[in-house]
Amino acid sequence: MRDRQKAWIISGLRHLKAPMVIATIVALVFGIPGLDFERPIDHFETFSGTMAVTRGEWEEGRAAVPFDVDYSAAMDLLTPEGFSNALYHMANTNPGSGSLTAPVCSTFVIVSRGSTRRSPRNPLGRKDSEAVRKGNILACRAFILCFIAAAKAIWFVLEQPASSCMEHHPLFQHMARLVPLFKYSMRMGDHGGPTLKPTLLYSSHRCIEGLNAFKTTPRLRPKEVTVRYLNSQGQPAWHGGKDMKTSQNYPRQSLGFLSYAIF
Repeated sequence: MRDRQKAWIISGLRHLKAPMVIATIVALVFGIPGLDFERPIDHFETFSGTMAVTRGEWEEGRAAVPFDVDYSAAMDLLTPEGFSNALYHMANTNPGSGSLTAPVCSTFVIVSRGSTRRSPRNPLGRKDSEAVRKGNILACRAFILCFIAAAKAIWFVLEQPASSCMEHHPLFQHMARLVPLFKYSMRMGDHGGPTLKPTLLYSSHRCIEGLNAFKTTPRLRPKEVTVRYLNSQGQPAWHGGKDMKTSQNYPRQSLGFLSYAIF
């Protein structure tokens, strides 16, 4: 199975004309002794937080792996060990199955642009900022995982808040030229979320549009997602509120689609 998995990915990357460095990284992963490729998984969820989609997979009896630094230092995509771990799980995902990734958006969204200097024209932001640098690394590594998913015909979805400028990142743009991507706008509140939260989904399959069929009546709850104030110059400004992070969790009503559509 190890050789078959490797052949699927390398052949797919070659077909996509993906950057050679990605094929090299994949070959290095398959060269690590002791990795188990005899039990491939059905879904890989990175930046998984509360594991909403993974839990939906488990409920249906499918093998799914959640991946988030909050669980373990071995899942820190900023480290060589964590990135290697993620590469292994993606490489061990069944062809034609699924993957969801939601790269950390904190330095890409509009509320942070005053400090990050990111914009559609300058998506890489401030070169002297450690937070921006880490955000760029996380985004690039998420895109590499998407390339591997595409090479195995895995239906992947990459999620970002509507105000994120991550789609302008050079590697994302390069991926979009090689992999057909479908951009879908949704609101978390339309699927049972506590806030409306406009969200963008970038999918390798047009079936993402089927999420429309899972809309429900919004049942919004008071949440402090943003805080507006006047800065020292008396100009209107805003920053993320105490509930911003939890607003990213996928509501239950959307899981029937995100977890099951490809099966």
